[in-house]
Amino acid sequence: MSAAIGPAASSGALGHLDPPASGPFRRLAFAAPYLPLLVEAGAVTALFAIVFHCIGGAKFPNDDAYIGLHNAQVLWLGHDAAYRGVPALVGATSGVHLALLMLFESLVSPAPLALFVLCAAAAVAYVLAIHALCLNAGCSRAIAFAFAIASLCFAGSLFQFLNGLETGLAMTAVACDLALLASNRYRWLLAILCGLMPFVRPELAVLSLGSMLIVFGDSTKSRGEKTVAAALAIAAAIPFLAWYWIDTGSFIPSTIDAKNYFYAQANLPMAAKFIWFAQSMIVGIVYAFPIFLCVPAIRSRPLRALCLSFVAIVLFAYLERLPGGLRFNSGRYLFIFVPIVLYGLIDAYAAPEPWRRRLARRCMVAALIPTVGAAVQQYQSYKYYLTFYRAGVVETVAWANAHIPPGAMVMVHDAGYVAYAGDFRLVDLTGLKTPRSVAINRQLTFPANGAMRPQAMAEIADLFHPRYLIAVKSWNADYRIAQSLRRDGWRVTRIFESARAPRDAEIYEIFALRKN
Repeated sequence: MSAAIGPAASSGALGHLDPPASGPFRRLAFAAPYLPLLVEAGAVTALFAIVFHCIGGAKFPNDDAYIGLHNAQVLWLGHDAAYRGVPALVGATSGVHLALLMLFESLVSPAPLALFVLCAAAAVAYVLAIHALCLNAGCSRAIAFAFAIASLCFAGSLFQFLNGLETGLAMTAVACDLALLASNRYRWLLAILCGLMPFVRPELAVLSLGSMLIVFGDSTKSRGEKTVAAALAIAAAIPFLAWYWIDTGSFIPSTIDAKNYFYAQANLPMAAKFIWFAQSMIVGIVYAFPIFLCVPAIRSRPLRALCLSFVAIVLFAYLERLPGGLRFNSGRYLFIFVPIVLYGLIDAYAAPEPWRRRLARRCMVAALIPTVGAAVQQYQSYKYYLTFYRAGVVETVAWANAHIPPGAMVMVHDAGYVAYAGDFRLVDLTGLKTPRSVAINRQLTFPANGAMRPQAMAEIADLFHPRYLIAVKSWNADYRIAQSLRRDGWRVTRIFESARAPRDAEIYEIFALRKN
């Protein structure tokens, strides 16, 4: 069973070009296939440089990006001054992203600039992977170039590479995996990627396993080649398995349990979970409409089964455990499916069957308005959070640094920027960076479907004795943080509020705490 598809599969990711017999034209012909790749890489790099100039430096629109920067700080320092005794990998969803950030920080400074450059590098790799995917499907170089450049526009994907999180890296991993499978070459590289993918994002373990099953089922490969592929995948995974186990005592990121126990949606009635789930999926369907209809028409049966199974298994897992999670950070968890949607379109466009080509062309025409709408919405969200959220948290931490004693214990729910830019000891209510909070939420919040969350927050406060609380105004209202502490006998006095914003979700408050 071979996963190769399209006429370009046998000639590798760059296709085939017969060079002239000799002379300078031979060298030009040899270089010709690489010129579109260089232009694509240059265009993406220039785009990131323009964004960097327009936003005034390396800035990120959400708090989670600064969790990564803080984790890198911890690795450089050898200890965590904010979350005492907590290893760096606690709170890191992606070990690969953190390792790459450390690499880029060793080459580029300051740290936010290194993260921005890493985001740009992931975007360049993504565009080149889409280009290779097109060639392996049988598209011409001109069509591959057009699809690759347009890929960052689809569903507003560009802004998932600008958010400083591992989302863009995960999208790149999926695109590379599909390109390598479609090429039916470079199995050693595919095997290494499969070993790494679960540590880019946990959901990609499903794609990794499915891809390796395709490799093992390929009748054109010898038993020795399959054994080498398995060994390479295991060898790539072992360092991260060891790192996770040493730092967290688990082979999967601790962030999964922290979010699961705090938000406590897994035990809700299925009807309630489906409402959360449907709200996110409607947005995702609108963003991808109608291009996702091409995915069931993928020519290669193994790749079609892999793509559909991956989407179904991951979505079912979210429905079961954390249906509301699909709405986090502008729906970023759905973007790992974007390369699959694009692959369905690319494969149909290059297919010899007229009906597949008609489907692709009609979907592209019908997708123009949804694609533009999605890109505009993602841009507006990106700009909004840079303008209001980031401004609010920067102002809040600057005020705290000036008015709160260094080393004071502060309770937070946004665990990143305060740790990265502040000078305090911290306790994280959700448990992303405070494992003892995870245990309390597992005991109280999770079994009660969130009803006991106020008691859990009060117990965390009693355990750590914070002197201050930094919270977003909407979280304080929705989760009754200050109210829960007051009921537990704490005196809660607001001492600071950040500048006004259109929503309470971007206004930060600081409270002084004292146990009566």
